[in-house]
Amino acid sequence: MQKVFDRAVACHNAGDAAGAQKLYRRILKAEPRNPMVLNLLGVAAFQLGRKKAAVASLSKAIAIAPIYASSLGRWRRHQDHLGPLIDALGPLAEI
Repeated sequence: MQKVFDRAVACHNAGDAAGAQKLYRRILKAEPRNPMVLNLLGVAAFQLGRKKAAVASLSKAIAIAPIYASSLGRWRRHQDHLGPLIDALGPLAEI
């Protein structure tokens, strides 16, 4: 899976969020609780305009590994879409 992950990140870094998203989903079929991949899938979904999917993926990542709550800071400018998630996290959203 490491090679698939490396290709996914390379796609993402090259601006191919759709290609990265496909590869992230492939990884998640084998490792459905991988918080790093769930977080990156959320970023890709957001870049593709799929805000609900982004919130769902980010929520899963945070539920598995609360350290990913720290990534909410960069999402704050999109708070109108993340309000329910931030409300549900309570104090974790302040990290």
